[in-house]
Amino acid sequence: MKDFDQKLFIVWVKHILALALLGSVIRLLFYVALAPADLSLLTHFGEISNAFFRGFRFDLSAISYMTILFIPFVIFQKTPLWLTKIGLNIYRGFLFFWVSASVCDIIFYSFYTDRINLIAFGLVDDNTTAVVKGFWKNYPAVEIFSIIFIFCYLAYFSTRKFLVPNLKTVLAADFKFKIFLFVILFAFGRGTLSLFPLGPDYAVISSIPFINQLSFGTGHAVLRAFKLRQAQNSIGANVWDSNLKEFGYTTESPESENKAFEDYFGQKILQQNRYELMKFKTPDLPENSKIKNVVVLVMESWGTYGITATHLPDFNLVGNMQKHFDQDFINLHFLANTPGTAGSLSCILAGVPQRAISPFLTESSYLNTPLSTSPALIYKKQNYETHFLYGGNPGWRDINKYAMTQGFDFIEGEIEVKKTLADYQIPLVGTHDWGIYDEDLFKYIELKLKEKSGKNKLYVVMTTTNHPPFELPSNYKAELVSSELDIKNFPESSRIIDPHLAKARFKTYRYSSDALAFFIDQIKNSELKKTTLISATGDHSSWLVNFNSNERFIKDTVPFYIYVPEDIRHAHKLNKLAFENSFGSHMDIWPTLYNLSLNNSEYDSFGSDMFAQKNFTFALNNSRLIVSSTSAVFVHNGDKSSYFESAPHSQQDLFEPSSARSQNHQDLELKYKSLMGSLDSYLNYSKNVGSK
Repeated sequence: MKDFDQKLFIVWVKHILALALLGSVIRLLFYVALAPADLSLLTHFGEISNAFFRGFRFDLSAISYMTILFIPFVIFQKTPLWLTKIGLNIYRGFLFFWVSASVCDIIFYSFYTDRINLIAFGLVDDNTTAVVKGFWKNYPAVEIFSIIFIFCYLAYFSTRKFLVPNLKTVLAADFKFKIFLFVILFAFGRGTLSLFPLGPDYAVISSIPFINQLSFGTGHAVLRAFKLRQAQNSIGANVWDSNLKEFGYTTESPESENKAFEDYFGQKILQQNRYELMKFKTPDLPENSKIKNVVVLVMESWGTYGITATHLPDFNLVGNMQKHFDQDFINLHFLANTPGTAGSLSCILAGVPQRAISPFLTESSYLNTPLSTSPALIYKKQNYETHFLYGGNPGWRDINKYAMTQGFDFIEGEIEVKKTLADYQIPLVGTHDWGIYDEDLFKYIELKLKEKSGKNKLYVVMTTTNHPPFELPSNYKAELVSSELDIKNFPESSRIIDPHLAKARFKTYRYSSDALAFFIDQIKNSELKKTTLISATGDHSSWLVNFNSNERFIKDTVPFYIYVPEDIRHAHKLNKLAFENSFGSHMDIWPTLYNLSLNNSEYDSFGSDMFAQKNFTFALNNSRLIVSSTSAVFVHNGDKSSYFESAPHSQQDLFEPSSARSQNHQDLELKYKSLMGSLDSYLNYSKNVGSK
């Protein structure tokens, strides 16, 4: 490269680094203004330093992407200088916005204890005048605007010092140099050489929430908020009553919301409080008090299809879990809330189903809304400490924040697992792109259950191994089970979409199944077997074949497994056949567990106990599908639906189109519509109550 090109490149790098350093100064202001009093710099120097370095990378990424927007104005040598100057001013506008937003982010965090998110759009949605007045009254507005002006000037000064004197030079530079500059900026923008680019989950570097917030970047926070806002607007999800309207309930008066509740719960509202219909009570059964630990495992991509595809002895995806299925309880007529991890997991953490035309709870205006249906809240009332454990970085998709909102006492992830296993001198089997292997995660849970804390323990756990790119620990002897996973013996091998991918899926599915089985073995072979209730389900299914139109239910089903200690099992006289023949969804997990582990306790729920004797059970998800043992309905809107009947002579849950609308179809249709409407009402009520 020519000498003047090298010098010019250094000038650009100095400009980018100067702006990133400016971001670090703003981050220092963030730290000085908002660091908790008990966050000692001496004690946590390493983590705080790491947060500043990680934050520098976030700022460098944002600045690099903004600078790339200026490249088209200098890419061609014949570009008029006046046009390049216009591009420079546009670029300055982006920098001024970034600087202003970074300062405002400090104010935002001081109120919401979170970096800029969807709530920031309250300036548009709410009374803007009132918001501005509130800001003017509660914050030193003059000083804040002065700081913004100073930082904007520093950004302007950087462009004037480094770019303005070199505009003609960069226009005249070799085309290859400009491409090289673009590549370097893109690399800085991506922020990492790993599989995934720099994103919000990279900000989680500590078990201390403030340090994680300190390490994040305003540019990425704003971009995330805009993306979520756009997704909401595209489906009308910014309107709180969109599901009520969609499914035939008018919103002109409270009576419409009452009607939705009465239709769903099948009861009349008493005392003018529709939310009383959500209240239930567990049995008055002293044996329930013997339960000291409740563990809910949400297994990545643990679909029912993998279980029903098992055909012993030729093909075996289930592995060592088969004996636990035989000994305990397993339901295969069970639907996940959504086809995505974030959606299903957020609903499980909150104890509610996902609405049909609304964004996931973690990606909505309900991100900071605590709900009375939260299992953490319900168990905490009964002397439980509540844990959310993620098998990787819990900052992924703001799951950690949502778990905190729903009242979980402890948010744990890869950092805590590594530290605890190291403390017990237990070596990790390794890590993968998404975090910790399942077996290490289960070792951690077992250790924690054995620790004495003086309280009962609730663990909600999300595993991450059974996920693309389907990595396995180096010590896993895949060849020992390879004969049981021969793709030629897969019952429907001719329908497989990608044989190579299917082989990888088979191995990780089997690995996760065996890891789960080993964990349950460990519990059953210890004193914990008398006091621990274990349940497991999938966040969503795993799609191995091209499903046809009458396989929509089996395509999305996940298992619901429960281990119940012997004393509790006998006290409740649990009916294995009734449980396994009923239909259910994620919203039914918690009522089932409450009734087995809490004595005479009240709880709020839209679901029901899967062990309860009922004539009519159903499964549903956010795809507008609701299914019973004989019928299925796709609820398009308030006036139109598609109806299906169970396929004859089928061993799986297959459904064929029906031209007739039976009474069962009508019942299912009403259940779905009224539930979606009731959820709108309940969530809006919870948000308004929480804001008062």
